[in-house]
Amino acid sequence: MAPFSESDQTNNDADQRQLLESLRRQPVLVDDDNVHRLEQMKLSNPDLRTASIPICSKSLSHRILYLTPDPNPEEEPHPRQLLKRRAELVKQLQERQTRKVALDEYIDVLHRYNEIKDVAQTMLGRLAENERVASRTLYARYGLDPDTD
Repeated sequence: MAPFSESDQTNNDADQRQLLESLRRQPVLVDDDNVHRLEQMKLSNPDLRTASIPICSKSLSHRILYLTPDPNPEEEPHPRQLLKRRAELVKQLQERQTRKVALDEYIDVLHRYNEIKDVAQTMLGRLAENERVASRTLYARYGLDPDTD
């Protein structure tokens, strides 16, 4: 017997894909010759299942190879669905965290702006007192709008 080669593996993969495609359409009987292949496929595809069912009174049973259907919404979610949902939630949390950091930085900048504005208004008020004029006249002198600046 020749040693196992890459072309054998490629053929085996192609056979496996072809078999899986046919299984998606309907259940398939598996002969005893294919038991080894069946075990390999079960290892590589967690959705692959077997069932033993009686065929007639003379034979005990045959194996049927099938893919598990998608779970009903009322039933427990499939592990793949749970992993997908977990990934979505992690992504949402990361996006929220990024937005929260940006919002926190923006709030800090607004606080600094308000503190600087308060200091500037205090200085203009004291300058207006020293010159004995209204604060509005100083705003006009320096090109500031008293309602917005």
